[in-house]
Amino acid sequence: MLELLWLPLVVGPESHGRQRPDRGMSGRQAGAMSTRYRAFANPPASRLICEGSALPGRAGTTNRMRVFDNGSRPHLVVFDLDGTLYPRERYVDLVLDVISRGLVELSGATSDAARSRVAVLRAMMEENWDDTSTTTFMIAEGVNAAKWRDFRTQHLDIASGLTPDDRVVGHVAHLRRHVPVALLTNNTRALADQILQKIGFPDDAFDGVIGAEDLGLGFKPSPAAFQAVVDRLGVPARNTWGIGDRYDIDVAPLAALGGAGVIVSGPTEIGGAVRFLIDRSVDVLDRQS
Repeated sequence: MLELLWLPLVVGPESHGRQRPDRGMSGRQAGAMSTRYRAFANPPASRLICEGSALPGRAGTTNRMRVFDNGSRPHLVVFDLDGTLYPRERYVDLVLDVISRGLVELSGATSDAARSRVAVLRAMMEENWDDTSTTTFMIAEGVNAAKWRDFRTQHLDIASGLTPDDRVVGHVAHLRRHVPVALLTNNTRALADQILQKIGFPDDAFDGVIGAEDLGLGFKPSPAAFQAVVDRLGVPARNTWGIGDRYDIDVAPLAALGGAGVIVSGPTEIGGAVRFLIDRSVDVLDRQS
């Protein structure tokens, strides 16, 4: 059962009353990170927010499906990958190990300093998953975005820890029978393909896969990442919906372009998001008839 609330669709961690992810960082680090997050400090017009009933979950998860609704009929649905189509727990430990190594090899940090910084990042993730970006963290640490992308691709092997998930594959296929679907990720396409294959997705499961090499410096959470998707698929941003586990990365940038989205706490909520979007297509058609 979805509970309907009229609330402003806020775009920025300050608006959510959350702890800023740059707290506890050095001045240089905080400046680099807060600049990235301030890009979404000004909220657009109010939107209808639908929140599901609380669901059992662990600390750091959203614990509920949240719908940020602009009243449009979906013409395209853009999926996130990490933490959305597979559980975030499979991702965190692996990526933190790679970040620790990357801080040593890419920024010249000592092993002790790298472990200390990773401990801070882990605490940020546990306290406020929605507002913590590993890519933004590495940039704030002085690591070049392109070098981090290449290093991550070379050393991060998420696929090895994944198992097939027929339910998620089936939900995406069911939605695609009603509306085109795309995948947008800060991973490279090669890494995304490995992960998708391990989950069980066929090669043609998505109408478009947009990865790091397609985005340049306009990676998520930049609205430019979503603009690249709608341009490639030829769909108006207003009729584009995102599905992801992070508001600030998977919905807020798209909302800045006029789109909408659904936040899930992981693959177990993909089915609910799919049902909502299919129902939304029917509801809008009924209102227009």
